[in-house]
Amino acid sequence: MVEINKQFDELEQQVFSDEPMPGNREGLLSQRELFKAFAWYGVAGVVPIMVSRLTVDLSFRDTDRWRMRPKQHQTGISLTRLVFALEAYHRDNAQKYPEALDDLLGRFISEIPLDPFSGESFRYILEERGFLLYSVGPNGIDEEGRGYSDKPRGDGIRRRVPLR
Repeated sequence: MVEINKQFDELEQQVFSDEPMPGNREGLLSQRELFKAFAWYGVAGVVPIMVSRLTVDLSFRDTDRWRMRPKQHQTGISLTRLVFALEAYHRDNAQKYPEALDDLLGRFISEIPLDPFSGESFRYILEERGFLLYSVGPNGIDEEGRGYSDKPRGDGIRRRVPLR
């Protein structure tokens, strides 16, 4: 039992990190599926089969969402900081927004934060009356700032000025 608990703890650490499972060929099983399978195997001998499956399904169905929350929170904070810096630039430069985020460095912000989902700079698009600033979001695909309410739907996290 000690060995099983040790393996379970190691597997849990891998599931709640962004690292891929060692030895898991891409597309074979997701980390969540592997974790559920192991949890199912671990409780199957103790709890009746139907209750075990239900417990595991209810307990671990939102694992992927839990792992994304810290990144989503950090993204929101970083985007808000950038919006304030962009507005300060706008106020001090004859009501014009910068051509690029790098123009904010020094006077308006000490460093440009990176998008937690891509590890690259946030996307910044200068528009006629304002700007669109966005993260690629949890899926890591640049969907041009589309969010959940857009058609076609995207999962980007964005800030737009002025609001539409």
